[in-house]
Amino acid sequence: PLFRWIIQAWMIGFLTRKRFLRTKRGIVLIQKIYRGHFYRKEYLKIRRAVLVFQKFARGWSARKLYHRLLEEKRLEEERLREEERQRKEEKQRELERLEEERKTQEVEEMRARLAEEERQKTAAQELKKRRSEEESKRAVAKAREIERVRKRQEEAEREARKRAEESTRMAEEAALAAAEEAERLAAEQSAMLEAEAEQAAISQIAELDSALRAAEEDSDDEETVSLAPPGPGSELAERRMSELPPGIEEKTIEGYLTMKAGSKWKRRWCVLKFGTFMYFRGKQDFVRAGWMEKKGGGTGTLSRRNWKKRFFVLRDDRKLSYYEKDEEAAKPLGVINIAEAKDILDHGTKKANSFGIEVVGRVYHIIAESDEDCRAWVSVLKKMQQSSDVEVKLMKSESMNSRNAVGTLDISNIESCTPLESVSKPTAFTIITADRVFQFIADTMGDMNAWVTALQPTGLGDTVTGPSAVIENGWLIKESFSKKLRTKRYFVLNDQGLDYYKSTDTSVPPVGQILINSLCTVYLSEDATGKDASHSSFIVNSRRRFYKLTAKSHADAQRWVHSILDVIDCRPPIITPTEKLIDDIKDAKPKEIEAIYRINPILCYTSSQLKSSLLPLPYGNVQSQKAKTRGYGTLQEEALRIFNSLQDQESSGDPIPVIQGILQTCFDLPQLRNEVYCQLIKQTNTTQLDSIAVLRNWQVLACMCSSFLPARKFLRYLRFHLKRYQDSFPHTEMVKFSNFCTEAVKRTRQRDYPPSREEIIACLGRRELTAVVHCFGGGTCKISINSSTTAGEVVHKLSLGIGVMDSKNRFALFEQCGDLSKAIEDRAVIADVLAKFERYEAHGINEGGRRWRLFFKLFCFLDINVSADSLESGFMFEQAYNDVIQGRFPTAATQTLVRLAALRIQHDVGDYKSGAWIPNLETVYPVKKKVQKEEELDKGYTLKGTLRGLGKGTLRKLKNS
Repeated sequence: PLFRWIIQAWMIGFLTRKRFLRTKRGIVLIQKIYRGHFYRKEYLKIRRAVLVFQKFARGWSARKLYHRLLEEKRLEEERLREEERQRKEEKQRELERLEEERKTQEVEEMRARLAEEERQKTAAQELKKRRSEEESKRAVAKAREIERVRKRQEEAEREARKRAEESTRMAEEAALAAAEEAERLAAEQSAMLEAEAEQAAISQIAELDSALRAAEEDSDDEETVSLAPPGPGSELAERRMSELPPGIEEKTIEGYLTMKAGSKWKRRWCVLKFGTFMYFRGKQDFVRAGWMEKKGGGTGTLSRRNWKKRFFVLRDDRKLSYYEKDEEAAKPLGVINIAEAKDILDHGTKKANSFGIEVVGRVYHIIAESDEDCRAWVSVLKKMQQSSDVEVKLMKSESMNSRNAVGTLDISNIESCTPLESVSKPTAFTIITADRVFQFIADTMGDMNAWVTALQPTGLGDTVTGPSAVIENGWLIKESFSKKLRTKRYFVLNDQGLDYYKSTDTSVPPVGQILINSLCTVYLSEDATGKDASHSSFIVNSRRRFYKLTAKSHADAQRWVHSILDVIDCRPPIITPTEKLIDDIKDAKPKEIEAIYRINPILCYTSSQLKSSLLPLPYGNVQSQKAKTRGYGTLQEEALRIFNSLQDQESSGDPIPVIQGILQTCFDLPQLRNEVYCQLIKQTNTTQLDSIAVLRNWQVLACMCSSFLPARKFLRYLRFHLKRYQDSFPHTEMVKFSNFCTEAVKRTRQRDYPPSREEIIACLGRRELTAVVHCFGGGTCKISINSSTTAGEVVHKLSLGIGVMDSKNRFALFEQCGDLSKAIEDRAVIADVLAKFERYEAHGINEGGRRWRLFFKLFCFLDINVSADSLESGFMFEQAYNDVIQGRFPTAATQTLVRLAALRIQHDVGDYKSGAWIPNLETVYPVKKKVQKEEELDKGYTLKGTLRGLGKGTLRKLKNS
């Protein structure tokens, strides 16, 4: 039993131990699990604390970096501003230095030129003196020889002269009789030729009429010429938005139309503006729109910041919306308030064509399609921030241009626009051009009538209210210059233009139409020589071409011309965009004026060529004789040629010939003066103050202001431009020209000649012109004049200087060249006289190679009782003595003339000395006049009538008288 007990006890102990160990392992496992759970909680707590600390540390580092970057940006901006200021100061100093150098160089050149002229003058005088002495010696010897020969030939010449006079008289009588007979025969032959020409012309018209009725063909040259309509973004459509050609009045109509595109009908927003019909996908109620890429704005760790293409729309409420599609009913994905934006960044990212919009809490990064599009978006967004509500509305109105349109159509290319007259589509109408037919459906009948009326090709958009009354009708012959044909047509003149038909039946559509507006011209052709002409032609100049029409008689041609002129006078005036903007500037406020200049580039400087004139100009060539002689073209061509000349002289080494050509054209064609003033105001309206091109244009404007004045309306615009420049850019070189132009405009007078080269040089330097006035005794006086100084003002200044203001004798200025002399009227402009002298010298119009000059002397002797010691007495003596030498007074006795010459020589040279020589006897004694008098006496007199009662003594007295 003990052994059993022991075994049982061992078994019980083993089992107990086994349970203990199992319990121990459970307890250990529970302890491990608890310890692991405890440590995990501690780890997670520490991890969260570490994350919070790291987040605060990163935020602190980011803020520190942000403030450091801001400070660097501020320092960089200050550095750039300082560099810009230094550059401006250096540029200003450089300009001042160049100006000083230019003035110094001009002074040195002037001194050198004066010294050279003085040296040449001295050398010429010495050479002339030597030559005159030699010529005098040769002349004395020759005179003695001539005197001997003359005495021998005198008798023979007298007999030959008598025989020659008798033969001349007989020949003249025979020639007179022959001329009378030839004149009679020519008159008879002219009458016969005129009768034959009249019969031939009548038969020719009859043959043309029969040939036209027999041909029955429509191959003649018709005037329904049409050009292909410009597509989207074409140059013609874009040009019409900036510069409206003459002949198209501004008319704006907009609204929804349903347009047929292929086999489908699509609803489009249509606009008629500046003579161009445009259709868009949606209503143009925005300032700018287009596709661009935008960067996502995610801020979380896993947020996506990718680039997506969006359609952006900027409206006049200063909000930029972006959409997923460009449809009109699309909902915006986001809106950016531009009014609350901090800044518009020119470069948003490192990518090309990118910009940014910085708002509170975010920067929007956007990429445009091109660099030009990017600059345009940045510009319009910055303008949107700075502009007023009125300027924003003006920007909105400018958004309706051909660049945003699906398609465009020039209204001048429309051949017809008529309702479709369909029962299923009562509001449909069609537009027919040379190569396409457009179909549209309006919402209402009223809209359809409005569109059809506005799109009519007659009058370039003028409303057609119905059939017009017939003013004149009849048969005329129309010449076709392309096919060189002459066709007979029945013409009907109404208040819209000239319609012509193949017959007198005017119920059928006309063959063609000549549209008439206020710029058309009509005049008799040069071959219409007079009332006796069997056919008389006249020219009608329209917008596209000119028409030569021939009437049956001169009286019919005159009647047609007068009727067409009446229609032209009744047409409404055509206004170009430039002229309309000038009117807007006149009525606008200061802030609105700057907005008009900013959004209308047609008023500002351009380096590209003009496509048309800035003002409406009459069609056709100028008919003045001066314009025909110089070979001018149409006013439109001359206006564009002048603008090209303005651009050429900007870079020319010597702009004076170009300026002379411009001024000569303005003098010959007064109709172009307003146009040239508008071109010069346009080319000087810029902020590029250091540009040589702008300086050259200011110089041309100074010459124009000194020569001609524009019309009152454009004179007011010119003064406003000058005043605006003086207020905006004081203390600049351009303002000096502006002040000069302002003073010149106040005193400019009507000119008889274009400015001379010297006057142009004076205007370019903003200085007065110097004129030299001569007087008797070899005295000269230099006076300063401007472009409007008159002869009366110069006479008053000279009279005041020599103290003869209270004299009863009248002094005046004279044009003098040798023995030629002519008084100058007091109201004549001295600059015109100098310009005339320049032309005379260029054409060689002078006497004996002498130069034309201004001469101051007595106009008439009213009071000879003056003090002998006065300056006036000296003037009177010198002038009277010169008149005696020139033979203007009755010739005195030879002894008296010799005594007068001796006293003059004694006064000039001194007392007589043995062997003294007089170098130029003609200056003190009328040698030529005495010789001429003796020759006249030798020729004798021819007395007509009877000699009864006349004795030899009477005949001797007549011969000696």
